[in-house]
Amino acid sequence: MTSITYPESQRYYRFELEVILEQAQSANGSGGTESMRKPKQFFVYIMTNGPRHHVLYTGITGNLPHRVFDHKNKMGSPFTTKYGLTHLVYYEMFCYPTDAIAREKQIKGWLRKKKLELIESMNPHWKDLAAEWQNAYKPDGRGLNGLFAPDPSRCSG
Repeated sequence: MTSITYPESQRYYRFELEVILEQAQSANGSGGTESMRKPKQFFVYIMTNGPRHHVLYTGITGNLPHRVFDHKNKMGSPFTTKYGLTHLVYYEMFCYPTDAIAREKQIKGWLRKKKLELIESMNPHWKDLAAEWQNAYKPDGRGLNGLFAPDPSRCSG
């Protein structure tokens, strides 16, 4: 399994499929009931239909696996469906929606060259970061529920 680690100063996060699947299993009832509500997380992401010279789409969501599933199954926005934007090439996680919205607006305001540099800082080979999610995530609740639970120290109080 490959994992990519990014500098903390750039607010990138590392996720490995094993951890994701472990969280999904515990969220699907193999763990006990929780009395506290889980902190929310918000994602800014970039989808594309091919490396470097193709269309880029920057979006925001509170459920990245579900949103990527929508894009991959042509249930996303009309724009992403029209251009076949099915490859997740970049994402960032935030604890507060205002931070995610500000970051999305910032990225959307950049020139294409700067967006390419951002993607390549996380994903130099333009791999589909969600390639393995397709088989694990099911929007009916049988898949990656509770995915990407943020570190409580990042998103609490």
